[in-house]
Amino acid sequence: DGEALKLKLTTKTGGKAWPTEDYGGQLLSPDGMMRISKSGGWDTPIRYRNVLAAEDFEGGNGFHTDKEDAPYAEVTLAGETEVTGVTIVNCGTNGNNGRQVPLEISLSADAATWTKVWSTNELKDEWKVKLPRPMIAKYVKVGRAPGAKNEVFHLHKVLVYGKKQY
Repeated sequence: DGEALKLKLTTKTGGKAWPTEDYGGQLLSPDGMMRISKSGGWDTPIRYRNVLAAEDFEGGNGFHTDKEDAPYAEVTLAGETEVTGVTIVNCGTNGNNGRQVPLEISLSADAATWTKVWSTNELKDEWKVKLPRPMIAKYVKVGRAPGAKNEVFHLHKVLVYGKKQY
């Protein structure tokens, strides 16, 4: 039935909530959609909505790719946006949180041409990335740098902030 297909936000009672405004913009990712490079056996697509929302949720992984060289999560925003920053929250579970680095963020207006705007080799629980200047984009890709390792990729949150241009 239709009820079974509805995506639900499964929040954690008393859990952390990330800001709905940051980096000089508002949280825009909850109005978007997310897809990943290649789904792995531990992936649960119904949780993708949780990855993009400010509210916390039960469990560590919001998505889980298969083993691959340059896995990613791609957020499609509701329209063209002036992206000002991105907060990425590591899964932090079972000692597997080191799979994410080296980590990078790329932006695109058309999902064909990408501009890398940030990268790091530093393992953290949370990366707060304020862009040096706002950039127009509809697509935000967060992933592991190519050639780093053939491993799965998973994160808890990918929160995109900016100013709507639509």
